[in-house]
Amino acid sequence: MTVTRQVSPAASATTISSTGNSTTREGDPAETFSFTIVNQSGVSQSYAIFCKEPAVRPPAHGLFSHAVLVAHGVASGSGTAFLTLPRTELYALCGTNYKDGSVQVRVLDRRPVSLGTGSSDTLRHGTTCVTQVTSATPSFDLWGGPADDRGEVGAFCIETGADFTYEQAAAKNFILGLGLSSSGYELVGLYASFTPVPRTTYQIWPSKTFYVVPEQTEVNAPRTATDLRAAYEIDFTMRLPHVQLVHNESNVIEIVDRDPTPGSATPSKL
Repeated sequence: MTVTRQVSPAASATTISSTGNSTTREGDPAETFSFTIVNQSGVSQSYAIFCKEPAVRPPAHGLFSHAVLVAHGVASGSGTAFLTLPRTELYALCGTNYKDGSVQVRVLDRRPVSLGTGSSDTLRHGTTCVTQVTSATPSFDLWGGPADDRGEVGAFCIETGADFTYEQAAAKNFILGLGLSSSGYELVGLYASFTPVPRTTYQIWPSKTFYVVPEQTEVNAPRTATDLRAAYEIDFTMRLPHVQLVHNESNVIEIVDRDPTPGSATPSKL
């Protein structure tokens, strides 16, 4: 029996279904990154997908990657997890994110963004989003239009004003970041977040490198780059956008649909 739940009406690549003991995310194959994970480890597993933290200029304070998708209860032997993420759909995020034990409060505003394209002669700037802080919560001001965009090639921009201090941002858990969903949903996490500094223009270059982590965790769980060093790394700039992995009985994750491009993925013993 197959049970399907819609994650986000505006994000066609983020639907989830469960078939037997496997977990599936479905979307248009031409527009997605997809992960097929076959569990042959000998025990039931959960798998989390993290995106590598973006490059940010100036350097961001408290930059974290987050668990974007998590497949729970993937049976050993016959269990397979299918997860997909949109390749081009990105949203700038701002708001607050507070977690203490089982208590979590997340208030987010989001704007669709396009990345800068072209060269110095034909540059089409990436989207610029401007924050404002009202009622002690960051949100985005109205978009000024393409004339105000300043994102460099491969990047978008977030600008902060003088209406808060860094101390206030740290104390009240202000965040800026990026994600893939047009509306808040508990089954879809952020790509990355960081603590903003006032009066700053951030250039943000999203990554196409992802990590597969076999652990029981929650969507949106934060990880640093150091935390993810032992995870299975997949660089989609070096390979086709669809990957098949096997988690074997030696507790090693290996890629099985290797394409001719070397360095497309990093085997890992976990």
